[in-house]
Amino acid sequence: MPSPCVDISPQEDLAMLLYTSGTTGKPKGAMISHYASVRAGWEYSRGTNAGPDDIFIGFLPMSHSYGCGSILIQPLLLQSTVVLMDKFEVERAFRLIEQEKITLQLAAPPHYILELNHNSRPQYDLSSLRAGLIAGMIAPEGLIAQVEKEMGVYLTSFWGASEVGPGLGIRCPYPSPLDIRENYIGRPVADSRIRIVDPHTHEELADGQIGELTLSGWHVMKGYWKNPEETRRQIIDGWLFMGDLASKEKDGYFKIYGRTKDIINRGGYKINPYELECMLVDHPKIEQICIVATPNPVLGESICACVIPTQGQTVTLKEVRQLMKDKVAPHKLPDELCILEDFPKLSGGVKIKKFGKGGLAEMAEQAETRERLHK
Repeated sequence: MPSPCVDISPQEDLAMLLYTSGTTGKPKGAMISHYASVRAGWEYSRGTNAGPDDIFIGFLPMSHSYGCGSILIQPLLLQSTVVLMDKFEVERAFRLIEQEKITLQLAAPPHYILELNHNSRPQYDLSSLRAGLIAGMIAPEGLIAQVEKEMGVYLTSFWGASEVGPGLGIRCPYPSPLDIRENYIGRPVADSRIRIVDPHTHEELADGQIGELTLSGWHVMKGYWKNPEETRRQIIDGWLFMGDLASKEKDGYFKIYGRTKDIINRGGYKINPYELECMLVDHPKIEQICIVATPNPVLGESICACVIPTQGQTVTLKEVRQLMKDKVAPHKLPDELCILEDFPKLSGGVKIKKFGKGGLAEMAEQAETRERLHK
């Protein structure tokens, strides 16, 4: 008996519900149309010039926007090969890249950092790996250049979210110069509009000013499943408000700075954690760094540097402050240091869970071994 044929409206009918990571509460189901799902998968290929001859390594969770669009939908559209891993393990990934002649790796910053720092990397032939994407969190300054220099991989970041899933809204077209990929997340994808607005007044800001990223176009979700109230908060007059801090720079390229809720208010001074993280990420004693706020009875919030040290190394608050001393204003220097073995992750294991129960901010606040500045 032949399978039934169902008429659909590609731009109106739903293909999937993509649930958010739930960073600020209960996860919400973003309603994604058939058209958006397919075109989103295709848009990933424009960042790495992916084609049918490419071989992907797949360890991103396919239930999340990034993994769904780039590892599940994209290769099907391109008729490419995907070698799947049930979970990411550095040396196992190296073996698969060598054995299967992997050409494309789509990952998050921690994946590349772990690969760069793993002492077994020189033992494997990774020369087939030609390009990759990096997302899930802001790529630390210098990481894209380091991956290109040490691993020979053309790497570029992009901006996306479940609400524009399973795809992306901004990316650098292939090929783009290294200095562009290092400093910007790219330009809007075709048939989309991006505005940077004041988070409070929603007035559009001039180029170079930092504000909230908003967008409209084919990739914007149709709303949250059975949640009209939250939909109205996120989509205003046809524009999706994402809570991401960004700026529009020269030639229409965009920079990303983090989330509006990441900003630390220390005694009235507004501090962007990403600025500080960029200064510490290359420290030889630091494998990973994340800056969060902890409660301060006088200033409101303190700056806490959460650090995973490089294996066999120790890090002190004095060292961290000394490294940054002549690079930032005194009020931006970390007040506290929290040493951890790992950072908590959101479901899927890619993004750092900063807030909420069991989040990094809570861990830092409760850590008995947290080192504090004594004035």
